[in-house]
Amino acid sequence: GKLRQYNIESTARREILTAARQLSGEISQQVGNDLDAEYYYLSEHLDCRPTHFEWQGTVIKKEDFEKPLPEYPEYGSVAGIYGPNCRHYHEPYFGNPNDVKKQYTQEQCDEAYKISQKQRYLERGIRAWKRKLNADVGAEESPTQIKYDRQKISEWAGKLDSFTKGNNIRRDFSREYIVK
Repeated sequence: GKLRQYNIESTARREILTAARQLSGEISQQVGNDLDAEYYYLSEHLDCRPTHFEWQGTVIKKEDFEKPLPEYPEYGSVAGIYGPNCRHYHEPYFGNPNDVKKQYTQEQCDEAYKISQKQRYLERGIRAWKRKLNADVGAEESPTQIKYDRQKISEWAGKLDSFTKGNNIRRDFSREYIVK
């Protein structure tokens, strides 16, 4: 497959958010231990990775979370809870595990994930053109080149704006930010 290149802003953002979520997970684990919880609820969200659908929105035994079975991927792995960019969390659960039902279908999650990945693509395009503009300004490129760079940023932003409106999702301007 194609080797993906990561820039410093997105890498730093991913690592900081992942570390914060893992810390939150460790706190949830400690709370569960303090409360002597037998079960944990694994959160559910619509645009989950396809590999997370099977276990999201379920209740599992504490020991299955601490020493995962094959159907509950390892804590911190890409396929597991608290891995890179994972927004899932777990919390102590004290009800009947059989009472918990998933909110979303596989098809709903797959479609939402596909939309989120297209949105990330458009955001990366905006950041790439912003970095190009900064480099060209720094290199004192011609006014024609600077104008072209600004035009491309506007084009990509327009595509993203249309895409978010067309899919009834929120545009996240923090994902378009670059360090100058």
